[in-house]
Amino acid sequence: MPHRSDNKQFVEALARGLDVIRAFNEFKPIRTVSDLAAELDLARPTVHRILHTLEHLGYVIQTDNGYYLSPKVLDLGFGYIATRGFYGAARAHLEKLAAKIDQAISITELVESDIVYVGRIEVPKVVAYHVSLGQRLPAHSTSPGRVLLSGLSDEELDRRLATPSLSQVEPMITLPVDELKAEILKIRKQGWAMTSQTMSLGYRALAAPIYDATETMVAAIGIVVHSSEISEAKLRDEVLPDLLDAASKITEDFVTMAKLPRKRVSVAERGYVNFAASVATSI
Repeated sequence: MPHRSDNKQFVEALARGLDVIRAFNEFKPIRTVSDLAAELDLARPTVHRILHTLEHLGYVIQTDNGYYLSPKVLDLGFGYIATRGFYGAARAHLEKLAAKIDQAISITELVESDIVYVGRIEVPKVVAYHVSLGQRLPAHSTSPGRVLLSGLSDEELDRRLATPSLSQVEPMITLPVDELKAEILKIRKQGWAMTSQTMSLGYRALAAPIYDATETMVAAIGIVVHSSEISEAKLRDEVLPDLLDAASKITEDFVTMAKLPRKRVSVAERGYVNFAASVATSI
């Protein structure tokens, strides 16, 4: 098999090793040296050396009938999931939804009394509501914020509402605490939130929750539209079902991820994870 790149930095042996790993699938879970060599147009000795290396590293297991992948292969994907967080796992669903409804989609997490934008799919608009990754907004006056607050216990909800926002953005409307709590209890029952001109004049927003495998609300996806473009009725009757469907599919992915074999975390790695978490909460 000829080299696929003239770049001197390109490692052909690594590329061939990845080709072998990708050749295993649900239709061909067990592979032999001969069939891999024929499919990948590689010499049998080359395939044998690659499989021997992968077996030594624990990524494949040899049987009398051939080789099959070991669960350790999943480690290759955990780094992506860990570094990309919710956005990495949700991106495909967000892109599909954005294309269907022709609106920008954001994913947010709750940090104390604020929401923080951790992912976003943009859609070109003449009149658009602009936010940046890492931006904080007061949770009590945003639709994703109210969704996320509705997932808290009553005691924790009171604590968050009493905690000052660190956002530099002042909302247009701030409800009295009693009215806000009544609205949040309503959202807790219906499973979604809609706001109108609470943050910016002329804009309304819609949001839905995302849960993990323990049924804990961990994030929210939402859209912000100009009132001249979409009415509240259309937002509720036509857009909301698609938003809820996307949130459900992202939740399903998180639940599936939780069932995968977990890599043991070393003391050093655990220290890094804790450090990263502390940085995230200080954004």
